Amino acid sequence: MGRYPTGPKSCLTIPTCHVIVKDMGDPAPITIFAFWGILVSTITVFQLFKFLQTKKRPIQPFVILHRKSEVSDQSDGAEKSFESNKPKVEPISGKQVNVENLVDMEAEKELQVTGYTWSIFGECCYLLCCLTSLQWMCLFILILFDTYNKCEVGSIDNLCFFGDNVIFGTYELNGKVFFVVWWLAAIWFTTWVLFKGQVHNWFRMPCALSCATVAHIWARDQEEILTTNVYPLMIYFRRMKNIFLPPESCGHSEIANIVRTKSGQCLFWFQGQRFVIQDNTLVHATWKVGDLFSDYYQEVKGLSIEEADHRLEYLGLNEIPFKPEPLLFTIYDELFSFFHVYQLVMYLLQFWNSYLFVASLSTCIVLLSASITIYTRRRSQFTIAKITEYVTETEVLRSGTWKKIDSRSLVPGDLIRVCSDWLLPCDMLIIQGSCICDESALTGEAMPVQKYNAPNTTSFYRPEGHGAHHTLFSGTTVLQAGTMAQADVLAIVSATGMATSKGELLSSILYPQKMLFKYDEELPIVVVLLIMYGLVCFAISLQFQVSKI
Repeated sequence: MGRYPTGPKSCLTIPTCHVIVKDMGDPAPITIFAFWGILVSTITVFQLFKFLQTKKRPIQPFVILHRKSEVSDQSDGAEKSFESNKPKVEPISGKQVNVENLVDMEAEKELQVTGYTWSIFGECCYLLCCLTSLQWMCLFILILFDTYNKCEVGSIDNLCFFGDNVIFGTYELNGKVFFVVWWLAAIWFTTWVLFKGQVHNWFRMPCALSCATVAHIWARDQEEILTTNVYPLMIYFRRMKNIFLPPESCGHSEIANIVRTKSGQCLFWFQGQRFVIQDNTLVHATWKVGDLFSDYYQEVKGLSIEEADHRLEYLGLNEIPFKPEPLLFTIYDELFSFFHVYQLVMYLLQFWNSYLFVASLSTCIVLLSASITIYTRRRSQFTIAKITEYVTETEVLRSGTWKKIDSRSLVPGDLIRVCSDWLLPCDMLIIQGSCICDESALTGEAMPVQKYNAPNTTSFYRPEGHGAHHTLFSGTTVLQAGTMAQADVLAIVSATGMATSKGELLSSILYPQKMLFKYDEELPIVVVLLIMYGLVCFAISLQFQVSKI
């Protein structure tokens, strides 16, 4: 049998021990209070300044409805379908939107894009917020040091429970400080997690997209409800959710950096798609060679160098724009979640409440689990990046001359000479010759597929339909190009980058459609019922305590 610890004597009872903080009027607490005052006053002044500037020069965000269009971009590319329409206003979900700002993407999917720029004052406010988050952890370390300073550890039944309170002098003052700091930190970190990804934008100034440095993008989530045998309570809950929750709750937000090219073009990437800012319009950078098979035969002379450079500048390189996240961002995104914040505040309470070793073990388990998740996530990202990072040499006709170029410089409309044993860098339509391809990388089908030249007719060309017999898809391999009678196989590039079949496949992996199962829909109802049950039990407990008094 071991002995229970008596613990060290309080610092107040030892003449040689000097308590650092005897009351809240000492210099150390006053310094903390002054920091909090500077934080609140600085943020208030900035938000007031931002409100006045926004009221003086209001900035309307772009409200964009994605709808399928049958407009053919022949001579001027994707720009023509937007600039040929005269601006008029149509209501969309209760908002006003210019038709010239409509982006041709998936049907009935909304985006809202707002431009922001930085300011020195705003960046200082954001830096103060980051320092405040660090300050809470430093305060907790200080409080726990005061709680366990010189505590006794003998054996498994002689653990460390309390210290000499060298900082605050007494257990009571230490507890009061911990109570205040614990509640403020819980509210602070919960708010940070609730608006994760948007906090920095609170300290940026809204502006026109043409002069913005970042774009705040809200996208409506594409959800598929898989719940069967819906209960009446669930139907009522859905109605209440549609009434009381704002429309923004049905989507997610992202911050995209606005890039300016050497030619002065402004653009940003969102979910692999390239958006170009032109004056006061927003254009989804796509290029369609044509809708008919005959449109592709008009490109048999190839592109000129100037025309190819123009399309390359507008569309960007023929690559899938995916890069692994920085390690610090992955750690931040994993740890700053509601579950981990809940664990943080609960374990801090256990640390302070003499459960030092139990809380330490639980914290180690959580950190180990988070480390495994971060490692798995980064390994998956590097695997996807390895798939996307493919560059090959391509023989293309430019200004009437065949030349070999980097496959990243290909654009829609380029005339390419197809060769055997070639992993295709883009989607293309065969206009001369035939090929035997291995499409197992896309379809999983192990049998080789024969491809032959498209007919020069006015029939509509759809790569996913009948046109698949004439289309070479990105990511597949050409096993044999041509025959003994006709060795040269020529094809016209139809899509590059994320617009290719390989890009669409990776897009479905990186940005999947959200699926709601029965558990996902019923979980909020269970949480609400548990909260109501907890409030009732709390009220009954208070009633019993008051009656005993």
